[in-house]
Order: sequence, then structure tokens, then C-alpha cells
Amino acid sequence: MSQRNGSTTVALDSIGCKLNQAETEFLAKQLAEAGYWLVPSADKADIYILNTCTVTHIADRKSRHLLRLAHRRNPGALLIAIGCYAQRAHQELAQIEGVNLVLGNDEKPHLLRLVEECGCISSPASIGKDSPICY
Repeated sequence: MSQRNGSTTVALDSIGCKLNQAETEFLAKQLAEAGYWLVPSADKADIYILNTCTVTHIADRKSRHLLRLAHRRNPGALLIAIGCYAQRAHQELAQIEGVNLVLGNDEKPHLLRLVEECGCISSPASIGKDSPICY
């Protein structure tokens, strides 16, 4: 993993409501406090986290687009989808090339621990509403 100032780089992005935006800001604070270096989502990063929305098919499409874009930016990055779309269609998102981890809303509080435990995931994993699923 590339490092900036000795830290693993993380890019966060959020689609949807103000709650998603607030949760993403909270996650950013947690990650920064844990020593991760936050970079803009348009930059190359070691880890990309997308807080998804599924209110409309347009939000679904934008989520898929941003996940694919992050993978193109850095194919070796850890790519994580969280949020409402991840909750509703975790298997669909896990099938997108490059996606390593899919977390539903209930798992968001565990994101930092999972990133630290699974920082070198090589195959997609989905932790959803019912139970963890590994592909």
C-alpha cells in the first residue's frame, strides 16, 4: 500500500441523504484518528469507501459508477461499499470488479475494525443483513 506521511491513504465518498453525509464525516474522523491519511475521492488511494444510497435507480447507478471509477483509479486498492444500497443488494455490489467488502447499515459502526482486520482482502466479502458471506 502506498503511504503518505507514513499513513495508509483513504478516500471516502457519499451519495444520498444528509444522514449518509454525516455518517461519512464521522467515519472520516474515526479513520483520521486511527492514523489513516484522508485524500479526496478523485485521488489515488489505498482504500476507497463509498456510502451508497438506493432511493432511486439513478442513485444505484451512480453508486455502481463510483465503485468502478475507484477501481480504475487504483485496481490494487481495498474497495468498500457501505450504506443503503449495500444493505439492499449486497451480492450485486460484491460482483462489481474490484469490490472487496460490502457492509449493510448495521455494520457501519464496525467499519474501522473490519478495515484493520481485512486490509489485505483478495476476494470479495459481503457482510449483510443476515450473516457474513464470502465469495
